[in-house]
Amino acid sequence: MGERDQDDAPHLGSQGGIQEVLEPTRIGDGQEPLWAWCAVSYWLMQNNLLRPEESWNAEVVEAINNALESARQRQRYPELVSEVSRELGLP
Repeated sequence: MGERDQDDAPHLGSQGGIQEVLEPTRIGDGQEPLWAWCAVSYWLMQNNLLRPEESWNAEVVEAINNALESARQRQRYPELVSEVSRELGLP
């Protein structure tokens, strides 16, 4: 991974850690955190804990998932998607 010594690496819950940068979605009765891998991988890369190409892979997977979800919504609710796109000034 990076050149940083493991003891020097920021921890997920430590000061300067990921919880100060990203806000996870909370799920379940215990409100466990659910992190978006794309956001986590970017933070890990920024802290030299993950190679840039691995973070890029997460970005590609998220883009594919978003495109598929968008296509599904356009097929099921075309009028809603058109209205939202118009309100947001999207093509």
